Amino acid sequence: MQQPQPVFLTEPLAGRALNIAEPLILSMFNSREMGCKRGFVHVVILDALGNIAAERTIGQAPEGAEFEEQCARIARSKAQIHFRTGIPSRMVHERRPHALLVGDTHFGGSYDHDGLIAAASGVQSYFDETIAATVAAITWGLCKDMQERYLNGDHEDELFYDRQDPMPYSTHKSAQ
Repeated sequence: MQQPQPVFLTEPLAGRALNIAEPLILSMFNSREMGCKRGFVHVVILDALGNIAAERTIGQAPEGAEFEEQCARIARSKAQIHFRTGIPSRMVHERRPHALLVGDTHFGGSYDHDGLIAAASGVQSYFDETIAATVAAITWGLCKDMQERYLNGDHEDELFYDRQDPMPYSTHKSAQ
């Protein structure tokens, strides 16, 4: 049996969302008002099946590559906690410690926008959550745009979404 595939939240679309979010995240690091403790974060976006649609390291950790990999593992764990429980990792730690499993991180920093989950790790947990919220919202907007383009194209008479007819995001005007 073939594994189901996300219709719109694909690796190229999630990568596009990270491209859009990256300059904003970098500007947060440079802002005196934000007070981020370092100019580095690892961001993860999950698809509807809980798989990583895209992840990226933004900035560079002054602590080095080993710290960057540690933050990547923490971001993935935050995202999986959120996917598994249906609520942000911070809230799981605050209200549902019984839902934590061996190997889960003890940091918060995930967010979902209408069920689309992103997580981040590298700065303070509340800024990680802010970054995750921003990335989730951008990704959701791109997915919604793809759905509108799909339904307004040659597909309005179809009853089901067909991934056999791929719509790479890079072929659309808004991606250029």
